[in-house]
Amino acid sequence: MPKLRASDVDSLFARADKLLDQYPRSFGTAKALLQEVLTAQPDHLKALHALNQAYERDRDHSPGEWQSRFQEPQRAVRGRILELTKKVKADGGDTVAHRARALALAQHAENILRMDPTPARLKQAEDLLAESESLDGELSARRRGERGVMAWKAIHRARKGKPDAYQALLDWVAENPRPSPFHPDDHASAFRGLEGAFADEGFLEWLRARKPQAAKGQRAKDLAQGMLHVGDWDVSAELKGPVTTPCRVGRLLALRALGANLDFKVGGKSLLERAKKLGDKALVRELEALSGAKPDAKGKAPTAKKSKAAKKPSTAKESATASGASSEKQLSAAKKTSAAKEPASAHKQSSAAKQSSAAKQSSAAKQSSAEKQSSAEKQSSAEKQSSAEKQAAAEKQSSAAKQSSAAKQSSAAKQSSAAKQSAPDVYTTAQVFADVHVTSDGTVMVLAGTPHPDADHGYTAGDDLWDFDKGIQWNQPWDDRVWLEQIHMDIDEDELEANGLSYDVDFNRLLIHDGKTWTRTKLPKALPHGYVAPVLRDLGAPWGLSAFGVSALAFDGGGKGWKVKEVSGPGGLNLVDAMVHDGVLYGLCDENGLGRLVPEGKNLSLELLGDEQSGLHRLFSHDGTLYAFGDDGVWVLEDGALAQLQPTRAPVRTLCAAPEQGVYLHTDEHAWYLPRKGKARKLALPKDGIHSIAFFKNRLFVSVGQQVLRLEKDRAVAVKLPSPAPGVARLVVAGDRLWTVFPHHLTSSRDGKQFEPITFR
Repeated sequence: MPKLRASDVDSLFARADKLLDQYPRSFGTAKALLQEVLTAQPDHLKALHALNQAYERDRDHSPGEWQSRFQEPQRAVRGRILELTKKVKADGGDTVAHRARALALAQHAENILRMDPTPARLKQAEDLLAESESLDGELSARRRGERGVMAWKAIHRARKGKPDAYQALLDWVAENPRPSPFHPDDHASAFRGLEGAFADEGFLEWLRARKPQAAKGQRAKDLAQGMLHVGDWDVSAELKGPVTTPCRVGRLLALRALGANLDFKVGGKSLLERAKKLGDKALVRELEALSGAKPDAKGKAPTAKKSKAAKKPSTAKESATASGASSEKQLSAAKKTSAAKEPASAHKQSSAAKQSSAAKQSSAAKQSSAEKQSSAEKQSSAEKQSSAEKQAAAEKQSSAAKQSSAAKQSSAAKQSSAAKQSAPDVYTTAQVFADVHVTSDGTVMVLAGTPHPDADHGYTAGDDLWDFDKGIQWNQPWDDRVWLEQIHMDIDEDELEANGLSYDVDFNRLLIHDGKTWTRTKLPKALPHGYVAPVLRDLGAPWGLSAFGVSALAFDGGGKGWKVKEVSGPGGLNLVDAMVHDGVLYGLCDENGLGRLVPEGKNLSLELLGDEQSGLHRLFSHDGTLYAFGDDGVWVLEDGALAQLQPTRAPVRTLCAAPEQGVYLHTDEHAWYLPRKGKARKLALPKDGIHSIAFFKNRLFVSVGQQVLRLEKDRAVAVKLPSPAPGVARLVVAGDRLWTVFPHHLTSSRDGKQFEPITFR
């Protein structure tokens, strides 16, 4: 690798620092760039501190992977930071050196406390924490060491003949009844720093001898959540395990001493069964001893046959699921930046289903009542026929017949109404939609992806996001259960209420409608998983329909089958768009800017136009002009280089065609008409968040809030849209139609006035 100039190193670090905020999409790229910086300058303190913090995030979100891959590299980084910052003093400063040393000291103290520390080592850990606090008084990572010091001091006192000192640890669990070493430091029941202490054999024996307390009400619920963490959270695929931790037996015994129910079931499975899945032999042995189960000849404890009740989902699981389904508003707030990530509310659908069920029951009850009434009238009429007044009886019989006919008509009408209300959902799917393209022969191509739990709620099956959804029927109606069923853990209700449900989508699927049926296919697996740009482009011959991902361009070759070309170029390459302009294939990298995509052997290379320019996210071509837009405004290609046409204070989200060779553009809050030459003119729109714009049939359409508006000369008209599922619309013009691309359903219009939903079943 050629030696980098100081300016090149600074540029690399600046790009890495920006990418670190784009977790998880660009996190791996950011760490690779930091490694490049440190290869060139091993003592680059900013890069060392940033990489140390990145490893902390790995530990938060994927502790299993951190243990196996990053724990030792982080130890080396920490040691280098401590060596470089030996002369940093607690002088009230707030420099990178102060913050880097404070974090490294806190980590070093925690590392000492993982094993049984001698009194001297315990004193050393206290001194390290004190110095860390003097450098950065607000560092949350220091709480781990502080917890560890508290616990080991209690254990040391107990070893000196004061066994009641163990009570301090049990009191801590009583105040924090959901302890888990996988909670981040700012969680109420964060446990890191206590792992070693809760594996101390003296403390475990003291806990075993305790008579369990009685727990009722909220305390019992809190302890049940604690058991979930011991027996289920630790199994979560999110952890990218297996994860080694010595503290599960101590947590179990402490919760038992406080009154937790050991018969508690997780998803119909006992704690012992869950412990076996964990592979934690110490926890298995402890549960066997507590239950009285004796291992068989192979060393396995007998498993009781499931009763019918045990096969049903546990109440706690149902409670967690219901809580998750009812937090749509919190989800929307948490995922506001991506319209494609707004899930439907299972709670609302459940409510609607219950209303529909109630309506059916009401209709059936009324029908039954009418039939009984009709029967009674017939019997009454028959009795009166036996009397001498046959004429009166005949009149009454005629009246009863009319009433019966009316009742039947009314019942039929109600049944018809109920049937309409309960019509099957054929308009939504379990996919999330990103873009629509229509080929010259009318084939509709939809870029989509299957939602999967994000790092907060479980990790998707292995590292391969191309295969995780094999068991998920893509064209089933959407509701939150599609998301929830992928979670192999019970959800902490407090966390759920605070953060809401959230999920990620990788747009690596194509839904194709050939005029008769829908089919789904996968984009090529060579596209880097974790991020595929949410856009489809027809690049013409020989490329055809194309998609983009980090360092690869996938193309269908004009219907000849999808292929992939790797794209090389400057460091931090992240290909997000491409377009053919004046016979030249241009590629856009949001970290480096615009460049030509030129052949390099069997693949492609991105040759930048001029200096690197980050923050550009999309291309647009109109009336012979190539536009690029992004964080700082709109740019145009002139004389082989980009020139800024319109600066903006906020990122530009969309460009679309406008009359007289101009364009419309919008940020999240405002929209403008931008002529080819001259000043931009702001458009008067409701202040409710602009999601998308499109120019269709000589009218501008704007997706604002929950509406789509058609701008007439003197007013804005809200178009009527079918809404089988919630979300906001992205507007796309394709195949002589205006499409509204919602997260889980599509509508289209040929005139911009009447929109029809697209059926998938």
